[in-house]
Amino acid sequence: METYTVSLGANEPNLRGFLGLVNVVDIPNSDDPMRKAVYRGESNKDWKCLPKIDRLEAKQILDERKWNRDQYEQWLIQEFKKRARPHLTTVPETEYEWLALGQHYGLVTRLLDWSYNPLIALYFAVADQYVTTDSLVRVYAFNYDVLNPLGNPYNANSVALYDPPHVSTRIAAQSSCFTSHPPDGAEWNGISFDCIIPSEARTNLRNELRILGISAGRLMPGLDGIAEEINQQSCNIYELPDWVRRAQANRDE
Repeated sequence: METYTVSLGANEPNLRGFLGLVNVVDIPNSDDPMRKAVYRGESNKDWKCLPKIDRLEAKQILDERKWNRDQYEQWLIQEFKKRARPHLTTVPETEYEWLALGQHYGLVTRLLDWSYNPLIALYFAVADQYVTTDSLVRVYAFNYDVLNPLGNPYNANSVALYDPPHVSTRIAAQSSCFTSHPPDGAEWNGISFDCIIPSEARTNLRNELRILGISAGRLMPGLDGIAEEINQQSCNIYELPDWVRRAQANRDE
């Protein structure tokens, strides 16, 4: 997959500058009616675009238990199915739906989270107030022929994009979709753009997003999302955005 990198400029480290970047990198989406773009936020720009099952922590478990990836994956999803049913009002109908539900509640899977909304991706890139590194929003422009794979996800041999039904409130709130990753580093079809967010812009962007109603309580419906938002407020991470402070200063002159 071709990957290009752009950075949020120091002269406009705000939502207007970010949306300007998105408009530029989203050109492949607008030019080709068979191409669509999705977005993913990473709080560290150096993190690789890997599903949990292919990250170092999972590989260490595989080594310790002498499992292969398929064995680990099957054990995880079968245990999740067994224990999740008493808590469900709607039971997933396909294996992809089970994977999507488990992914949204933290299960290790072959899925990687994306959103159709660039501002939601930006929230996840800047939400952690303790991160001091540059973050990024990754834009993946793909052709429709990779959308909504059919059949058994464990038999797939290429990266596919899955647009799930709303089997959880979080999937709906986050405008979620997923890429599904077979083992052995399968090829991605499409183009990727990495929008780098400088660390010094994180606080201002976080505050502007809050004004637009993009916060933990909205994106993670339920008590855990409410608790996370209260924790953030208690840390005084919410300050007035730069443009509000400038407007107040002009008014007071």
